Amino acid sequence: MKVLIISDTHYKNEEMEQSIYDLILNSDFLIHAGDFSSKKAYDSFKILCDEKNIPFKAVYGNNDPDSLREILPERDVFETDGIKIGLIHIAGRSLNENTARWYLLREMEVDVLIHGHIHTPMVDRYEDKYIICPGSPTRPRLSDKSVIMMETEGGKVKSVEQIKVGDSMCSSAMFKKYLEEKEMRREKNEK
Repeated sequence: MKVLIISDTHYKNEEMEQSIYDLILNSDFLIHAGDFSSKKAYDSFKILCDEKNIPFKAVYGNNDPDSLREILPERDVFETDGIKIGLIHIAGRSLNENTARWYLLREMEVDVLIHGHIHTPMVDRYEDKYIICPGSPTRPRLSDKSVIMMETEGGKVKSVEQIKVGDSMCSSAMFKKYLEEKEMRREKNEK
C-alpha cells in the first residue's frame, strides 16, 4: 500500500499544485498532519479523495481555522494495512531532538507517529517503529519542498521515501546539501 503523507500545505483556498494532485492520485491512502490554513483547502483534499475512493485521514494544525477544528481531531489513532498510526500536528518543537516524540509514540501506543509543524522532513526509526514529518510542500524550513511516501506490506513498513516537490526553495537548503555532499566526499576519501 502506498501512503502519501503531507503536512503544512498552508493553502488559502482550493489551490493545489499539479505535483501534489498527481501524487495523491498515485497513492492508496492520504494522511495530512494539519495546517491546511483554510476550510476550502481541506475541502479540496477531501473532495478529491472521495471522488477517487482514496481513504483520507487528517488532523487540524495551529494555523487552521475554527471551522476545521470543529470537524477534525487534534490527534488521531487509526490502523491501515495492519499498522497502527498516530497522527498529530505538533509533536514537539525541536528540529533535531526526538525524545518527546518517542514518548508520544509510546503514549499513543502506535507503530508510526506522523506529525507536522516543523516544516522540515524527518524520518526517525528504531527497530520497527517510526517517527515521520513530511516537511512542507509550500513553506519548507531549511529544506526542499517535500512530502513522504510510505509503502507498507503485510502489516510492516516496507519503505519511507522523501519526495521533493518543485524547485529548491532557499539558498540555506542548497548550502546544507553542499555541506552534506562535502562531508560524504571527505568520508569516502578517508576510507
